[in-house]
Amino acid sequence: MGEAEAEKTVREYEAANPVMPVEPDGAYQIAKHVLAAWKQPPEPELVLEQTIIAFGPLAMVPFPFEVFSVFTLRLRKFGPYQYNLLCSNTNGRNAYLPDRGSFALGGCEPECLKNIRPFVIRPDAGDIAVSQSLAALEKAQA
Repeated sequence: MGEAEAEKTVREYEAANPVMPVEPDGAYQIAKHVLAAWKQPPEPELVLEQTIIAFGPLAMVPFPFEVFSVFTLRLRKFGPYQYNLLCSNTNGRNAYLPDRGSFALGGCEPECLKNIRPFVIRPDAGDIAVSQSLAALEKAQA
């Protein structure tokens, strides 16, 4: 839900309900939360905590995004374990995490990022995330 749609939903509901009910409509409540998020200033960075699980030849790296396959392939190829698995949509889901080419081409996936939170996701965010994950895997194996 974008900012304009949230404002419209809130405005229409409040106009139709001059006396606010004890339990407002669910769509209204969601719109209020979305509107509050849109009113926040953009955050300088999105910090994600990861708990990497490794045992034997297997390492699992969680991401709270639907990650493009190029990142999974890179993690598998350059990870220090025999089996390096990137797990998408773990610990919540934010949106897609496209690669640079998808940002350049536009489309659904990069557009989804504009609606998740007041964060600006850089086109190289996936590259940075995979590099940081590979460094964490190297450290875990040491």
